[in-house]
Amino acid sequence: MDDPDPPQAQTQPDPQDANLTTPTPPANGIDDATPGTAAGGPEPTPSGPHLIHALIGHGPGGLSETVRNSIGGLSETVRNSVTSLASHHDFRLRKDKDKLPDLEKGQIHPLGKLESLRVDGNGDEDALSKKPPVQPPPAEPSPLHLLTLPPELQSEVLKYLDFPDLVHIRRTCHQLRDFASPHHIDIIMGPGCLREQLERHCKSCLAPDPYQSHMLRGPHTDPGYPLSNVCFKCALKANDRRLRVGNTVTLANGSLVYVCRWCGSPVAFGLASGNDQFHQRCYTLFKNKLVHFFFIGCLQLGLGIVSAVLSWIYFHDVNLVLGSTVTSFLILWICLAMTILRGNGRRSNSVALIMELAIFWLWVSPVYYIARTIAGRSPDDGPIARSTIACLVVFILYMLFRLINIVGNIVLLRRYDTTRCSRGGVPRWRRSIDPVLRGLVFWTHPQSIQQ
Repeated sequence: MDDPDPPQAQTQPDPQDANLTTPTPPANGIDDATPGTAAGGPEPTPSGPHLIHALIGHGPGGLSETVRNSIGGLSETVRNSVTSLASHHDFRLRKDKDKLPDLEKGQIHPLGKLESLRVDGNGDEDALSKKPPVQPPPAEPSPLHLLTLPPELQSEVLKYLDFPDLVHIRRTCHQLRDFASPHHIDIIMGPGCLREQLERHCKSCLAPDPYQSHMLRGPHTDPGYPLSNVCFKCALKANDRRLRVGNTVTLANGSLVYVCRWCGSPVAFGLASGNDQFHQRCYTLFKNKLVHFFFIGCLQLGLGIVSAVLSWIYFHDVNLVLGSTVTSFLILWICLAMTILRGNGRRSNSVALIMELAIFWLWVSPVYYIARTIAGRSPDDGPIARSTIACLVVFILYMLFRLINIVGNIVLLRRYDTTRCSRGGVPRWRRSIDPVLRGLVFWTHPQSIQQ
């Protein structure tokens, strides 16, 4: 038996389709679906496939007119519903633009959204207003550092580090301090290599010195021994007591050198020719100061002679002026003889100070006499003589030179160290007056730095 045709109720046939034509009733009043049946006789009860055809109104000539009208009305209703739904959602899109940011960017078209609704058959009005899901930010990768490496790789890294880097890495954290222990470092560097590294680095700044010629040897009693040697710069900054003018110090390599008398640093390199207590550059500066001292001494000697001659020419009849100038002139030559004969030997600063005070005091009387004479003149006596004014100016200038010598000798009596400010621990006020004090020393007696 042939299978019945599938039901056509879910299709939407067009009422004007040529294939769906209304069958013409038979002329004789007898239906073709029930052949052999009389026109006025009772209709037989359908059975089997004929029963299904009867239920859906399908006969041999096609669908019945009632079924076709029902299908046409159903399709019209569905079309009107979809059109109404599209109009409603277009109104919501125009009203709620802020709820659809992707619509303004041109990523989603409202008609495409509606078509998806028509295909899915989903009438949810909130589907258009839903924003796309926010993607979570990608997870940041875990940081990679030395502590995340296995111990074997950490040991390989330590092999490529210098001694200062090893000290710095031990000061980073407790874990690295325990890992980079002296025993572990000794194993990495090799036997005996760690001790050599300790002896070739400064204990303060960890500066390397492969030849150990720019470091002072540290004592065996130092808590950090063998890391007890210190470089010159750190020793000066720490005001090491061994760095005093005239002392000899032991370098890390075992050699003995002098402390420079000009800068206060050990003379480990650049020795001056003929004088192992100066650097070559420092010795050049010292000789320049000696030349300046020679010219200043000649100027003072010349002023002393000129002052004495002027006083004897213009004030020879004044006993107060004549006696003072003669005495000071004799003392002047005594000082010159002592400087020449004694040379660069030890100079008695106390004797030189007494002589300078005597010369200065002896010239107070002539200056006082001239000043009193000028002040006691009346307008009737006429103008003051130019010779008197010249004598007064020369006398005051000579006394000023002697006053500077007095202050310089006082500084020398205090045993002022010209290299003190090159070391650390000096107050700011001391550093501010140091150039003045050094100038007084070099003005008065620069050879004192050799004594």
